[in-house]
Amino acid sequence: MPSTAGPAVLARAQTLNALLVAPIGVLPAAMGDPLRPFQVGLGPEILARRRPEVTVNVCERAIRDYVRSFSYRHAVAQPGSMRYDLDGHPVEPVSEKDRHDMQRNCEVDRERARQRKAAAAIAAAVVGAEAVTPAEDAASSGP
Repeated sequence: MPSTAGPAVLARAQTLNALLVAPIGVLPAAMGDPLRPFQVGLGPEILARRRPEVTVNVCERAIRDYVRSFSYRHAVAQPGSMRYDLDGHPVEPVSEKDRHDMQRNCEVDRERARQRKAAAAIAAAVVGAEAVTPAEDAASSGP
C-alpha cells in the first residue's frame, strides 16, 4: 500500500519548500499525494536551492524533520518503492537493505506507540479509580 501525504507530513513538506527558492517536485503538494523517497545524496542538492536568508542548519533540520517522519519512513519500507530526484522522477529502486532497515524501524515505532497507548490507558484507569470518593465507592457497592 503506497504511503500518501497526511496533514503532518504535508506540513513538513510545505515547511521545507518554504525555505527554498522554488518548490521541489519530490515533495507532496497536497493531501493524498504519494510520498516519494529521496534519491541517496539529495540533501546537498536541496541545500543548494535554499533561500539566501535561510541558514544551512535551518534547512538541514527541515530535511531531517521530513525524512524522519513515520509516513516518509513507511514509504521507504514499501516493497517495490523507488527513489526520486528533486523533480520527482524515479531514479532507482530503494535497496533491500534500506527497505529492510525502514521496515524494522517502523515496527519499532509501532511497538513504542502500542506501549505508550497501553500505559496511557492504565494511567487513565488509575486516575479514574482514584477519582471515586469513599462515599461513591460505598454507594456503588450496594447494601
